[in-house]
Amino acid sequence: MKADKEVVKILIDDIEIEGTASRLSGDYGVTIIKPYCNLSGECHIPYFARGLYTYEGDYGDASIRETLKELYTLGKFLAREVKNLKEKLKYYNGNITKLSSKMMSEQEFKLKRIDLKKRLRDGEIDNKEYQKAFTPLSKEYEELDSKIHAQRSSFFEENFPMVVPISTGQQVLDIIEGKESLTNRYS
Repeated sequence: MKADKEVVKILIDDIEIEGTASRLSGDYGVTIIKPYCNLSGECHIPYFARGLYTYEGDYGDASIRETLKELYTLGKFLAREVKNLKEKLKYYNGNITKLSSKMMSEQEFKLKRIDLKKRLRDGEIDNKEYQKAFTPLSKEYEELDSKIHAQRSSFFEENFPMVVPISTGQQVLDIIEGKESLTNRYS
């Protein structure tokens, strides 16, 4: 999304919440910068509905403020529960590690796909043989990816009182794991 950033401020319980927003008529993204940081959310209006809605004007302003409020609520929850969530995340990551050890990893999948493509290019196998070999590899990798996604979804559903959007999920995991900070040290 290529749009100018605008500063958005709201007040919740006498606390000033600040973020930046980028918007187009059918899309917007919001990043909270005060009192928390490293959390963002976005929203998109499908093309077929754009005659009915647009993120320009009052509707867009209200949507952006609501997303900023949700990011603040998420940040506040994380600040309070991060130690507890870190322990719970270890359990889910352990399950993911067990799944990954039993199934083909992304790296293995890529190497096997490269090898199959090379064999196809070199004429060792034809397109039919390539598809016959590639299809089960692809299915196994997709199955692992699906199981990992299910584990992550379970973690969020069981440990968060609010919905954590998929687009924000990795940011939340990075904060819990200590890869990113929830607060700006310079504020």
